[in-house]
Amino acid sequence: MDRKQKKNLRKRNSNISLSNYETFMKFMRKGKFMMPYCQTCKKNIWPPSDYCTNCFNRLDLIDLKRQDGKLIEIFHSFVGKKQIKSNQSITREVDIIGLVDFTGVKLLGSINKTTYNYINTFNCQNLKANGLFDYSRVRVKLQKCGILENSLFYKFKLVSI
Repeated sequence: MDRKQKKNLRKRNSNISLSNYETFMKFMRKGKFMMPYCQTCKKNIWPPSDYCTNCFNRLDLIDLKRQDGKLIEIFHSFVGKKQIKSNQSITREVDIIGLVDFTGVKLLGSINKTTYNYINTFNCQNLKANGLFDYSRVRVKLQKCGILENSLFYKFKLVSI
């Protein structure tokens, strides 16, 4: 294919509208999370697609930063973290990961340590009967998102308990 043919092909492809997946990825590169949403079913749709999996209507993209998510669980990750030696004890840096439900769409993302400490202080005073933390009332918002080293990332902040 010569240069002129390639140029014409690019010109033709620029007239084609982007799919919701391509648009989703374009926004993620800019740090915006645009969730496919069905106006008919009133549901978030995941993974990104052009049509609702329930009613097959076209989907709109909405900004997820406006929605609150429900914290389901918190995990600690030591993967890829360096060890810190102090006074003959070895500790490891830790990432705090939260599983958050945004009306049917569940995302894993990091939670900052201030939010984590606040949640745990609250939960230590309000343990379930079985001794487990109860995250059911904890609401978070998407604070930051994007693409880092070819992977999607999400960061959450506390909204309310």
